[in-house]
Amino acid sequence: MGTQTLRHYLRSGSRALIILVCCWGLTGCVGTVVGAVVDTAIEVVKVPFKVGGAVIDAVTPDKLSDSDSDQPVKKTDEDAAVHSESDGI
Repeated sequence: MGTQTLRHYLRSGSRALIILVCCWGLTGCVGTVVGAVVDTAIEVVKVPFKVGGAVIDAVTPDKLSDSDSDQPVKKTDEDAAVHSESDGI
């Protein structure tokens, strides 16, 4: 084995090792960047739904308004049938 062949082998092996170590070291950075991008994308998708829900809540009236709370609740025939069946159990 000649001296030049040994030097060439060491140089190419060193390069491969350095590249391998650099790639292995960067996997954490790449994972962090990808995680941040995914989190941001999820939040961007959630925002329109949150805004839409807030608008709907603001526009729709509450189930019981002040004027309805003074009136007694009327029972229907179905409500009476359900209550009578549950009492017999």
